[in-house]
Amino acid sequence: MLPDNTIAIADRLTKINRIRQVENETPVAFLATLSDHAENLGAEQNIAFENVITNVGDAYNSHAGVFIAPVSGIYVFSTSIMSYRSTQSHYAFKRNDVVVTYMFYHGDALHAYDTTASTVTLQLSKGDDIAVVNLDSDKDVHGSHYSSFTGFLLHEIYNDTDVVGK
Repeated sequence: MLPDNTIAIADRLTKINRIRQVENETPVAFLATLSDHAENLGAEQNIAFENVITNVGDAYNSHAGVFIAPVSGIYVFSTSIMSYRSTQSHYAFKRNDVVVTYMFYHGDALHAYDTTASTVTLQLSKGDDIAVVNLDSDKDVHGSHYSSFTGFLLHEIYNDTDVVGK
């Protein structure tokens, strides 16, 4: 049996570790939509969701259409893309320019609009980037806030020793 003071010390350390994790948790969350239609997108071009509604942690760059992880952790990302001008096209979530998942929509003359969506959960290291990428040439995406890209940090990982920029 452990002495009472050993148990009390262990309880205090557990509480301190819980407080430390909450205090060190870095809030990261963003939501961006397309206000304007994205027209004539090139193959392998990031979709720049330019209407930033939320950008806690400033990790989403609306000009480049890319999220860069400010800390290592488990992240959740979601996108919804609406077709424009009766077109069909392929899209992808890419991490560090490598496909994570594909998406496709098919808007035709009979049904001018179609949507595609995807949600992914990824473990990222600090500095990893995520983008929604158009894969076909000369494609259009519907704006008017019908298309969106969002993400957030679910859980920060503290023991990652990767150093970015050094």
